[in-house]
Order: sequence, then C-alpha cells, then structure tokens
Amino acid sequence: MAGVLSGCQIVLDLSTSVGFKKKQEVRSTITQNGGVISYIVTKKSTHVVLNDAEKADVSYKCKMAAKFCIPVVSLDFIFDCISQGKLLDTDNYLLVGKTKAQEFSSGKISGKLTNLKKFTRGLGLS
Repeated sequence: MAGVLSGCQIVLDLSTSVGFKKKQEVRSTITQNGGVISYIVTKKSTHVVLNDAEKADVSYKCKMAAKFCIPVVSLDFIFDCISQGKLLDTDNYLLVGKTKAQEFSSGKISGKLTNLKKFTRGLGLS
C-alpha cells in the first residue's frame, strides 16, 4: 500500500502511559499510510518512535537505534507527516542523537562500503 510512510520500517517504543487504544490507533495509522511496524530494531529500521524522552537513556530499543544511526523521534513525527502529506525531516522531532547538520559538522559521513566499491569501480579506480 502506497502512502506517506511507504518504505518506513518503524519501531514503537511507547511507555505504559500510552493506553492500549492509543497504541492501536498509532499502529493502524502507520500501516494505513504505508508504514511497517517492527518490534525489534534492525539495520532495516528507519525510525524509532518514543513518547517519553526520559525513557531514552534506559531503553534497549533507543540504544540499538543509536548503534545503527536510526533517528529516535517523538510520536508527533508520525501524525505531522500524515497531516502534511509527506515524510518530514526528522531533525525537528529528534529525542536522541544529533541532527544531520550536527553530524555533518563533526565530520561524520555514513555510507555502505559496498556502494563505495561500486562507485570506485565505475570510475575505474579499483
């Protein structure tokens, strides 16, 4: 199903303060808009959604997200993307980690080695 969240694999890390019905609403909103719910953080995950920033320090999912450089965003990110009809930049919704501008200014550039090898082969450098 195509939608605003197509291509997004979203991990929910919602505390007990979010009721069952609200959690169901969040899950169905994500899937109705093309997103996929994941229950574990993997390299394929695109976002971790957290409702309690104080929980970030102790959350295993947030620690794994940091390890894989996956943005940890607030619940507002999901609803704002849907209301605006497009996938928004995560920088305004980050609860953990650095914005893209902060990472760039510190010299951190991420990319897969396989893509680099293909690129250099294409240039005749390997």
